[in-house]
Amino acid sequence: MKIHVVKSERHQRRKRVAAYCRVSTMDCSQEESYETQKEYYENYIRCHDEWDFAGIYADQGITGTSAEKRPQFLACINDAVSGKIDLILVKSISRFSRNIVDCQSYVAKLKSYGVEVYFEKESLSTMDPTSGMIFSLMGLIAQSESESISQNIRWAVQQRYKKGEYHIGNNQVLGYDDDNGVPKPNKDAWIIRMVFKRFLEGMSYSKIAEEVNSHGGHSLRGAPLSKKDVEYILHNELYVGDKHLQKNPPKNYLTHRPDPSIEAQDYYLQDVHTPIIDRDTWNRTQELLSQRTEMAKAGVTWKPGSSHFLRGKVFCGECGAPFMRKNTGRGKWVKKAWCCKERFKGKNGNGCRNRIILEDMLIQMIEEQTGQPVDDSFNGRVVVYQDRIEVSLSPDDKIPVAYKSE
Repeated sequence: MKIHVVKSERHQRRKRVAAYCRVSTMDCSQEESYETQKEYYENYIRCHDEWDFAGIYADQGITGTSAEKRPQFLACINDAVSGKIDLILVKSISRFSRNIVDCQSYVAKLKSYGVEVYFEKESLSTMDPTSGMIFSLMGLIAQSESESISQNIRWAVQQRYKKGEYHIGNNQVLGYDDDNGVPKPNKDAWIIRMVFKRFLEGMSYSKIAEEVNSHGGHSLRGAPLSKKDVEYILHNELYVGDKHLQKNPPKNYLTHRPDPSIEAQDYYLQDVHTPIIDRDTWNRTQELLSQRTEMAKAGVTWKPGSSHFLRGKVFCGECGAPFMRKNTGRGKWVKKAWCCKERFKGKNGNGCRNRIILEDMLIQMIEEQTGQPVDDSFNGRVVVYQDRIEVSLSPDDKIPVAYKSE
């Protein structure tokens, strides 16, 4: 009943009319179209004596497949449902939305509030009871056009990738400038070198960021370097002179998020531009990152500056979980010992009751099996059982793998 009253009030007064305009790019030709649309609709609305001008809402250089990324579109919708607009003029359905779901839902929402949308190109009013099927069809066509454009763009990008053509864009990567499509190291290259150097020295991401910032370093946009920035730098192959094209899945044309279901060929180009770090530094960094990833999968967290040399190398022979270093005893009798991580969890663990072994005894047993002193250079894997330990030495395999008993 309340809705009918609102609708009645809207019809009794002069119509408050607004227009929504959108262009999808920021190039010069589109900018002219953008300004022309705004000027046209303002003049068009003001020349109607029975209409009151309610504003021009315009988004420039923004895709039409997502309403969330069009602030002026959302402002227009909000003003309409708040009772400030009775009629919205739009050049075409594709200008209103290229997403059929968004298109239909917003039209239905506006209609429920008594707000009409008129599409000039299609001569279509959302208040015309016979226009429902036509409107749905036109919306579907607009979405299909957007999908076709997206496919064509992906094809063109893949063709450039095949030829090894790429660019990083102006100032899009810290330490590099784009010189006519070719990455050139700039004055910030020292930041990159320091990050890699300190990482290989065993420093944590946060400590690296602190030191770089203390020397006047910064992120790409000028803000202080963060842990996330350090992690990104260490994984970016651009700094060794390589380029991984189509590293991530292409974006879905509706959600604008990476979509793994879309087939695309990736290409890895090696030594294609001037590196900031040498190949040996890059390889050692990636090896260390890989080790930490494998350790994390095995349940071992890395603690920079405080980790024992056996951390991540001792595993439970009963359940396969990593052993943890802990204190045992009290007061002056406190000693270091190693215990299965699952046993250490108590009731929250898997019920493992494998032995707790004193660190002195563990090292002694390792030395007895290896026949050599055990120190920071130890590069083996130790498996602890209730009644024994087994040590395997593999100089070429630096990544510990948890043992799983059958």
